[in-house]
Amino acid sequence: FSYVVSSSDRIATFVAYKGLLSYFLSIALQVSAPTVLDTSLNCESNEEDAWIWETLILRGWIVNVLDSVFSYCQTSLLCSLDDPAFTVGARGLFLLAYQGLGLLEQSRKSYVDVDDLSNILIDWTVPNKYYQLVRTINFHYPWEIDPPLLPTVYQSIRSQGRRRVGFLSFFLRRHSVGRLLATIIATIDRNIFDVFIISKSPVRSERNDKNMVDDITTYLYASVPSNRWLTLNEGLAQSVEVVRQLQLDALVFGDLFMDSFVTHLAMFRLAPIQVAFWGHPFTSGFPSMDYFITSDFFEPSDRSHQFSEQ
Repeated sequence: FSYVVSSSDRIATFVAYKGLLSYFLSIALQVSAPTVLDTSLNCESNEEDAWIWETLILRGWIVNVLDSVFSYCQTSLLCSLDDPAFTVGARGLFLLAYQGLGLLEQSRKSYVDVDDLSNILIDWTVPNKYYQLVRTINFHYPWEIDPPLLPTVYQSIRSQGRRRVGFLSFFLRRHSVGRLLATIIATIDRNIFDVFIISKSPVRSERNDKNMVDDITTYLYASVPSNRWLTLNEGLAQSVEVVRQLQLDALVFGDLFMDSFVTHLAMFRLAPIQVAFWGHPFTSGFPSMDYFITSDFFEPSDRSHQFSEQ
């Protein structure tokens, strides 16, 4: 770890000065996840410690480099992360869940006692550091609601008295997220909640030959009035303002880290209450996310510290 720490400052200065920050972060955030996926499958019992330590060292390197880049960029005007949703992406954050390093606290007490590892074993450490870095560099973005409004303030200006709740996901189709959320969205009590669905154009796909409209999409279309289905086709800053104009009391993200645009959108304060759903059952690490919906069958009671959310 001494080498990891000593090399981090030099790397941070180089990638920021040379304008390589977005490329570097995109690679660095992904570098350790395949280690677990590739080596654990063919691992003999006496080799298990080797691949765990390899992953821990790589995670430690990422944490230290992110710290160094953050420190450097706080005082340097050379740092630039234009449109991080597309230049950095969220693939590396998505893969963090597959490392399972947070579970070592339960089964690997010997690792937890090692100096400098306690922070690395917390699931929200890496995404939180990335969040801080993006917000520091892109300080001109409208990160917070100004002035901040509480749900009770929003409620006082409405005639029907229903809570305005939005559900945001780009996977509202025959997909694991769509299957988890569809019935909840369609059957939530409309006497209490005014429901909004926020997604992207259903026919827009990374694979142009595949239409994204299916029976789940159609089912959800029928569950809300047409003016309650919002399609995001703009850039990040523009989409932030479009969602804020809805004046939601609460916004539920069906998934985080599965789509880069949604991941970076979640860094903004779009509603007084923001909730992460278990479409991807991993903490966001974002202070902008207030609650995480999970299940007693998924998480033991002593793992709450692994979540940045309540």
